[in-house]
Amino acid sequence: MFQNKKSALPAILFAGVVLALVFLQVLYAWKAVRSTQLQYAATQQVQSDPLWYHPEGNRLKKDILWFEQLLVLTKTDSIYLAINLRDSLVQLGLKGMNLMDSKIVEQYPCGFLNAVTEELYLQLAVAGTVATESANLPKKPVRKVVALNYQDDKSDLPNDVYALKPLRWTFTTNTNLRVIVSGIQQSADSSLHVNPLYDIAKYRLQEIAQQPFPKKYTPTLYLWLNDNDAKAIYRAVSLNSKMLLKS
Repeated sequence: MFQNKKSALPAILFAGVVLALVFLQVLYAWKAVRSTQLQYAATQQVQSDPLWYHPEGNRLKKDILWFEQLLVLTKTDSIYLAINLRDSLVQLGLKGMNLMDSKIVEQYPCGFLNAVTEELYLQLAVAGTVATESANLPKKPVRKVVALNYQDDKSDLPNDVYALKPLRWTFTTNTNLRVIVSGIQQSADSSLHVNPLYDIAKYRLQEIAQQPFPKKYTPTLYLWLNDNDAKAIYRAVSLNSKMLLKS
């Protein structure tokens, strides 16, 4: 019996260390959120309009901001990214011309920026720029061209890794917003299957491993798109590209 207790002691100690790390991570995350809220409160210059808290007034003010910002983007000479959460669309545009629409298959959180104050919405939903980005695929894939004879066995050809591997793309904006885009490949019956809980857990574990004790809170939006559309958008958008959001 003593030996059983002794053998279980390392497992108990390990569990205690893990729980302590989780508690510290939650504590630091809460402090980061609180610090960010205080910074927003200290820098806000616009007082909330009572119309903002009325459903129809809220939609109207968001629509006005959306079209005003689109008008600003039409004056730029580069492709911009517009994320319309209300209509579940991700769009690419250039000088007011819509180049591409991609339907959002899944989104998390569902009501992103729906319950925030007008001051915070104005800071996050205005036209910003892509400040940093990372992905599991290159922007311009390099494909090997193999010359074959008619007698060669074509079953031994290497697969196109870029086409087979789904996109995982993360970018942050200068407005302190993080967007994580996951590509979803079609199954044999041409349907799109999403496992958001698995993807979110994987991203958060990677985030904790890279920065276990964050000093700043960054609102994060998770989007799942058709993989081909996601890759096309990823190749079109680069650092310093303009980005606009509407909820």
